[in-house]
Amino acid sequence: MSSIRVARSSFEFPTALCRRSLALLALTLAAASSSAQAKLVGWGGASFDSTFSAEAFVEADAGGYFTIARRADGTFAALGLNGFEIGGAPALPSGVTYTKLVATSGHVLALRSDGSVIGWPDAGVGHAPFFGQAVVDIAAGSGHALALLANGGVIAWGDNGFGQCLVPSLPSGVTYVGIGAGSYTSFAMRSDGTAVGWGNNAGGERDVPPPPSGLTYTQISGGWYHSAGILSDGTIVTWGLDFAGQLNVPALPSGVTYTKVSCGTANSVALRSDGQIVGWGHNVQGQCDAPALPSGVTYVDVTATRLPNTVYFFSHCAALRSDGKVVTFGWNGFSQRLLPELASGVSFVDIDASEGGVDLGGPIAMGHTLALTSDGNVLAWGDETNGQTNVPALPVGKTYVEISAGGLHSVARLSDGTVVDWGNDSWGQLGGTPGLNDFVAIEAGAYHNLGLRQNGNIYAWGYGGGGVLAVPALPSGVTYVEIAAGSFSLARRSDGSVVAWGPNNYGQTNVPALPSGLTYVEISAGRYHGLALRSDGSVVAWGNNSWGQCNVPTLPANVVWTAIRAGWNYSAGKTSDGLIRVWGDTANYKNQVPALAPGQRFSTFAAGELGLVARIDTAWTKYCTAKVNSLGCTPAIHAYGEPNSSLAFGFGIQCTSVRNQKPGLLMYTVNGQRANVTFQCGTLCIGPGGVRRAPLVNSGGSGLPTNDCSGIYFLDMNAFAAGAVGGNPDPALSVSGTVVHTQWWGRDPGFTAPCNTTLSDAIEYTVVP
Repeated sequence: MSSIRVARSSFEFPTALCRRSLALLALTLAAASSSAQAKLVGWGGASFDSTFSAEAFVEADAGGYFTIARRADGTFAALGLNGFEIGGAPALPSGVTYTKLVATSGHVLALRSDGSVIGWPDAGVGHAPFFGQAVVDIAAGSGHALALLANGGVIAWGDNGFGQCLVPSLPSGVTYVGIGAGSYTSFAMRSDGTAVGWGNNAGGERDVPPPPSGLTYTQISGGWYHSAGILSDGTIVTWGLDFAGQLNVPALPSGVTYTKVSCGTANSVALRSDGQIVGWGHNVQGQCDAPALPSGVTYVDVTATRLPNTVYFFSHCAALRSDGKVVTFGWNGFSQRLLPELASGVSFVDIDASEGGVDLGGPIAMGHTLALTSDGNVLAWGDETNGQTNVPALPVGKTYVEISAGGLHSVARLSDGTVVDWGNDSWGQLGGTPGLNDFVAIEAGAYHNLGLRQNGNIYAWGYGGGGVLAVPALPSGVTYVEIAAGSFSLARRSDGSVVAWGPNNYGQTNVPALPSGLTYVEISAGRYHGLALRSDGSVVAWGNNSWGQCNVPTLPANVVWTAIRAGWNYSAGKTSDGLIRVWGDTANYKNQVPALAPGQRFSTFAAGELGLVARIDTAWTKYCTAKVNSLGCTPAIHAYGEPNSSLAFGFGIQCTSVRNQKPGLLMYTVNGQRANVTFQCGTLCIGPGGVRRAPLVNSGGSGLPTNDCSGIYFLDMNAFAAGAVGGNPDPALSVSGTVVHTQWWGRDPGFTAPCNTTLSDAIEYTVVP
């Protein structure tokens, strides 16, 4: 349920241009040269990082609604539902790393290299007890955990509602040698070759069958009401309930054995000695179907989700390949599965996230996400229960150019101006545009859709309750230029006004009047509230305010809003200082926006039902070597904010560790190249040719006659481009896509001419829409 956004040019908001179209063009051009530098991140109820798919790991585990994987250096990455703070691992002691991770329905348990155990968050299974001696293995069920001690003992803690934490006493001279867990059961293998289970037994799942003569169990795993064990000959034995075929172990090819088994809630997966994974049992979400392997690659590990309830179709699996890549399969309602890997040279261009839809009854939406890629394709992930992630194949010769995620359906615009839609059709929201091929923008609402046509009119289809499809007539000479939809409809017109229609139970169609001299420049619709960005960079919100989603935060001085998104019961906006701010219903940590590394920026972003999604791009890159000054200090260049073609301020370039009270200026080139040539006894990092100069500034710092490195050079390049800081403004700096190379130059009288200068390192950046 995205909105179509318009671009500002020369610091004005033209009324007839779609911001999204310009933004997508700029992002597409950038993707060709910097696809490795851009990534998608999600936070809130469905967290992920697109780099997860490309990384190498040594271990992976599937939790209730999340996946976690460990790298060789002991660090880890997690994705999926983070309502239990899965990503918030405690700090490690110096020199200690993680050696094993175990995921439960809502917690993570970790074995560390010093033999200690830690869990998070700090309740239930996450509250690992102090053992007082080294631990050699860990296991966990849905709400309880086990630890195998170095002395052969076992300790259990967490949920004990079925006695799953009451470890049986050992016969004299016998120790425990292995552990396993089911949803509400615990298992242990003993040194005398026997195995024992305890805890819930509603389906006979704790009653470990005696192994055949001469064989022992090497591993045991449990699900909800069934269990499985691997025998020392590499075969699998199963027991418990069989309502979904979860006891029907596939036959093995000749010469092949099973090496690991993992029981999910109502399914099982197993790794074979030939590196293949097989699954059996409940498979509605594909949780038994491991993806095919590339040539020369095998699977080396696999785990299945165990959930603490009867919703056994909400399960997924995680597997590790021999090349270190993690593979996930099964249900994906909380984005707990990895994003598809992109082909070389292809990048994410735009994204949209569903805000959900449950008001009219019927299927419940968990939220899904769409991504447009630079090769004109669309990827989808998240809740797939209504087919909303089953992207149709592209017709020959056409590409996708725009996407919008509805409550239980998806809509996309093709390069020929036609529209395709897929997913749930309970309210006629699919297939409502036959014969129309002049769409320039689309918008999917909760149960209806809007399409902006080339003539400036709006076409609506789908659920029509409350008049949500009754598009208002236009005044003479006015057209529609932007559309947005939630459970109501919203549109911006070419005269800068905004109109809304449809249900008005919370006042969501009562658009606030504009102050004199202002226009609306961007709109977005949530569940029952609207957002609008005005031409002075302010934001106004109206409609339902039960969660404070209309209480727009006050911004710091000289900071304005640059983009807005309305979520289901919350709001978000990007500001000129490069941040994303979230307000309203911030459950599941929606307001914990990921921190950006130096040189990164948020570009496009979306507000979904469970959380937010954003593309992170490289805003600027440092390069070259600074010249050590006459006092032995090395000047260092920095940048802050976003080099934005539409803002008259907000992108500062600074140089620290320079001599105090000395004049300096920022040298730059436009659409040039990096340089590395000797210049004034240092390095000229910009050029060749066409070097331009910004206004002269003073470094300040300590007063003379003190000589030190307390000086700082600073210039806001957006302000310079707009003519707001003196000198001759450079229009090229306000053109989206302009590549700029910059370096600070200043006076340093501690050196003799021609070396009596300061030369910093350099920054390369690209002006963004």
